Amino acid sequence: MAEFNLFTDGTSNVLAYTSPIREEGVTDNTRFSISIDYFDVYDENGEKRDWSKLTYTILHEYGHVLLEDETQVDLTVGRDTHDPAGFVEGAFRRAFYDAFWRELGVSGAGDYDRSPTHYVSRYGANYFHEDIADTFAVFVLGGEPGKNTVAEEKLRFFWRDPDMTALRSAVRENLGLEWPKRAGTSSSSPAPPVAATLEELEQKLMEAIVAVEQPPALACAAPVGSAELPMAVKNLYYSILSDHPEYKYAYDLTSEVGEDGLLRCKVSYMPYRTGAYPAGFQGIEVDGLDRLVEVARGGLSQESIPIRITEPTLTVDAMNRALQQVGGGWLLCQLSRDGTAITVTPQGGLSREEALNRLAQSECLARQVYEEIVTAEMGKAAQAEALYAYLTEQVRYDFRYYSQPGEMPYSATTAYGALHDHLAICGGYAQAFQMLLQQAEIPCITVSGKMGGENHMWVLAQVDGQWLYFDPTSDRGRVDYGFQYFGVGEDALLRYTWDREGARSLTEALFP
Repeated sequence: MAEFNLFTDGTSNVLAYTSPIREEGVTDNTRFSISIDYFDVYDENGEKRDWSKLTYTILHEYGHVLLEDETQVDLTVGRDTHDPAGFVEGAFRRAFYDAFWRELGVSGAGDYDRSPTHYVSRYGANYFHEDIADTFAVFVLGGEPGKNTVAEEKLRFFWRDPDMTALRSAVRENLGLEWPKRAGTSSSSPAPPVAATLEELEQKLMEAIVAVEQPPALACAAPVGSAELPMAVKNLYYSILSDHPEYKYAYDLTSEVGEDGLLRCKVSYMPYRTGAYPAGFQGIEVDGLDRLVEVARGGLSQESIPIRITEPTLTVDAMNRALQQVGGGWLLCQLSRDGTAITVTPQGGLSREEALNRLAQSECLARQVYEEIVTAEMGKAAQAEALYAYLTEQVRYDFRYYSQPGEMPYSATTAYGALHDHLAICGGYAQAFQMLLQQAEIPCITVSGKMGGENHMWVLAQVDGQWLYFDPTSDRGRVDYGFQYFGVGEDALLRYTWDREGARSLTEALFP
């Protein structure tokens, strides 16, 4: 690994990618770069957004590096690392391709819906290089396969290779998924006194977090030494938050083993759940999601907006989902790590002033389009359709998202890219339509989720009293053929997955 890069295109777009180093027109697959979008896995305070997603993605990208280097691909023969002509005879990549993909070719059949048991993921059904990387990630994180599907035979292909199984053990040990044996111990050594197993410890942590209390001191005989135990506890904490995001008000945990051998944990809770704000703390009172959004919109010029949340039933995810509706992609609004402020972070490498100007320009462009397209006799439904038709007709999709993600400008993820450059990906289409609907005073939110297994963004809007979904990205170029995703219900979004209840709750909170 020669380069490690951090970048951001905002949340829920490109999370990470790897590629061989290319210098002076020559590709060198003895050296690789990996790039990770830090805003998809960490917020500006260093808090992880999704521990499991980060782990899986890094393993997937490492699978590319492991299985596309010079031992696997001869670039003097093939066009690139994906060309089977260059796959080295006798190498793992060649053998996997011959066993499972020779009849499909490198781009595959895209037949996940027809043959879901042939792949470990929907994403892998489209390309050989993604299938082998996804299979590697599942091989590392999962257990031995017990069935006889094609997907599990692919996993067994990894399990039968001693080098792969040795690598798997090393990676899992470093991740804390397998506990290393302590030096100087043997299976015949007497077991230490047991007060709690790892499972019992996790349960104790969970009980404390639910009650918004501190865990009791524990004598823990988990299968790790005292030096490793705090890291194991931290991993349990991350696992709890991953499985129960409603507990994210417990924003940090530290632990140590004292001289008496007892494990002591300290959980840090957001003050809005405990009522224990610092003495003299001054913050704008927030009693609901609508007020939260109002405060954020009024403070975009600030780096941090102190707030005092007075409604303890609000969840961290619901508040951050509401804050995503502010800033137009140029200013990222989030709840601070301890929940006592809204942080406002410029995006796209811009200064705060530049980001504010770009947001203002986007809103001005939306106003111009609205005034050009909408006529006085139009009702709300007709206005929405006219604005949708404009967007799907005038804006092209930026396919660099797939072919050259590093070359795609950040603006393509925003309304500015759609309305100024007429070039965008789903985030740009959705935010542009949101801005246009806001000009028409039509209540709406953007919705983030997945379509066909890929990250996606679309719009939920209230037109003539009904909350309906709109996906201008998927309807681009269809103005003359009839729209498929204009003003549809949930049942029409068969290939979409999202937090439906979260979206409905947000609309009810923002537009009571």
